[in-house]
Amino acid sequence: LRYLSLKLVTIIGIGPFLAAYFDTVDRRKVLIVGDLVRFFLVGLIPLLAYQSLALLMIIVLLNEVVGSIYKPTLYSTLPELLPTKLIDHGNALIDFTHRFTEVAFTGIAGILIALIGTAFAFWVDSLTFLISAIFLLQLPNLNTYKKTSQTLRQKVAEGITFLQQRF
Repeated sequence: LRYLSLKLVTIIGIGPFLAAYFDTVDRRKVLIVGDLVRFFLVGLIPLLAYQSLALLMIIVLLNEVVGSIYKPTLYSTLPELLPTKLIDHGNALIDFTHRFTEVAFTGIAGILIALIGTAFAFWVDSLTFLISAIFLLQLPNLNTYKKTSQTLRQKVAEGITFLQQRF
């Protein structure tokens, strides 16, 4: 329940502000830094989290903040990397990959935990973020964001209005 509460606070309370800011910077760098931060945070879990539940919650919250920036940034790169007619396919491939890895790697994590222990499973998970960052280094710069005169507050308000109109 605490995890879900942290996730909800992140998505609703923090995400819109950070997403509006990160829309103004090179998306490739956002993705790489996001993976490197998650590499660090997930790697900290077996080292620090057993000391304190509060510390674990802080690590989880920070990881969720990074995730709330990462996923929209990932989707927003597709128009810069793919022809228009392939964007739906790109979105579908990202969704499929995400869902498949959730299912497959949950089972693998269970096996790793049973055979080698919890800490090792977290370190393997951490390593996947580092590998992702290395692959992302191969992408071209993704800084075709639009420069506007809008303030951060105006961008957040525009995003909230957009969501309100759809729900």
